[in-house]
Amino acid sequence: MLDVDFVMTIQDVFSITGRGMVVVGNLQSGVLRAGETVGVWAGEELVATAPAWIEMVGKHVPGRICLLLQGVGKDVLAAGQTVRSPVPT
Repeated sequence: MLDVDFVMTIQDVFSITGRGMVVVGNLQSGVLRAGETVGVWAGEELVATAPAWIEMVGKHVPGRICLLLQGVGKDVLAAGQTVRSPVPT
């Protein structure tokens, strides 16, 4: 398997009360495994979190991905941003 960074472009953002924010987008490259940390760039700020839930929508690869992100505010996430892993230190 190739060692390619996970990159997803956010297309939509939803809030689930008491759970967190769900980002939906297109997989550009890579693989994301449970427990891995992702980073979202919000302007100049990098927000890092581990998705509590990962789901692929449909059977086409690359496809649409849904991630449940906890501890990230609604004001930080927007369509057009990228979610990446690994997160640079």
